[in-house]
Amino acid sequence: MAKSNLFRTIFALLLLACIAGCDVLPFWKTEDPETDLVEARSKKLVIASWGGALEDAMKIVYAPPFYKETGIEVEFIDLAQTEDTFESVAASDDVKWDIYVIPDRSIPGAVREGQLEPLDWGFIGKDNIYPEAVHAYAAGAYSYVTAMTYNADIFGENHPKDWVDFWDVETFPGARSLRKKPVDNLEWALLVDGVPADQLYPLDLDRAFRSLDRIKPYISVWWTGGAQSVQIMVDGETVLGSAWHGRVAPRQAEGAPLEWNWEQSVMHLDFWAAIRGAPNKKGAMRFIKFALDPQRQADFAREIPYSPTNREAYNYIDEALAATLPSHPQIREQTISIDLGWWGENLDAATNRFNDWVEGD
Repeated sequence: MAKSNLFRTIFALLLLACIAGCDVLPFWKTEDPETDLVEARSKKLVIASWGGALEDAMKIVYAPPFYKETGIEVEFIDLAQTEDTFESVAASDDVKWDIYVIPDRSIPGAVREGQLEPLDWGFIGKDNIYPEAVHAYAAGAYSYVTAMTYNADIFGENHPKDWVDFWDVETFPGARSLRKKPVDNLEWALLVDGVPADQLYPLDLDRAFRSLDRIKPYISVWWTGGAQSVQIMVDGETVLGSAWHGRVAPRQAEGAPLEWNWEQSVMHLDFWAAIRGAPNKKGAMRFIKFALDPQRQADFAREIPYSPTNREAYNYIDEALAATLPSHPQIREQTISIDLGWWGENLDAATNRFNDWVEGD
């Protein structure tokens, strides 16, 4: 049964105040930490994340020490391996997840629909958290890029270096892959068509789809999961495609001949968010506070090369690793950022049009 429209109305009004991360009164504010901890221990904490190397790193870095410190058991749900979706769980009267690792562009819509709990930042603490990672309804977990990735054995030194090269199927032949989502693809299509990176928004959808029309015949796979995006290149099904850089790095370490370009990669943040009606809300609050600790974020970066959201984490990361993270200044200047305001207003319409376009002739 769907949530009451009353809650949706309330959250829609609160959205106007929270996009910039201002303080919103939590529906469940931490009053007595010790009492809350006793209650939180009585229930398992369930976190829905994106599986693969990312979830593996979370299980290593966060779950065991969190249990040791709090006595709260953590279970991860791989979104690629379940029929449940965030939307279906959040709309249920019997919510079975506590935390959702939510993509940046999905937060405005989730808040409008009343699907998230406001966070108690007074308890969590935000003094050293980067401003873009502080939201009234979500806390930045890490940043990463979606980057053009290629088979280095095939292309060698003469490899594609930007998205214009990706579109150039004569100079750089071979099967290609892109994610089956409009985010990133529309930005790249406009860059290829000559739109400067600082003038991408508002996105000209007609122009973007005309540009995508030129590359569509050469896309062999529209991938839907991070592990898949890399595996198809490892298997030789494609030689060139988009991928999350943190999914490529572990396969490189295993000897896969894959490389990615920082140039024109798209920077993203994923956030920890508590689902409205979560059975272990107080445990969720404690976990979010725990996961923003700088030393734990540094440990996470060592497991998978995603950037911390707590600036103090860099005090615990050696310079060699820091230089490979997306937030490093020399890398950051090569990336582009999405406009969350535009995507918050247009995500559903753009997704519907994109899906129809992919399925069409």
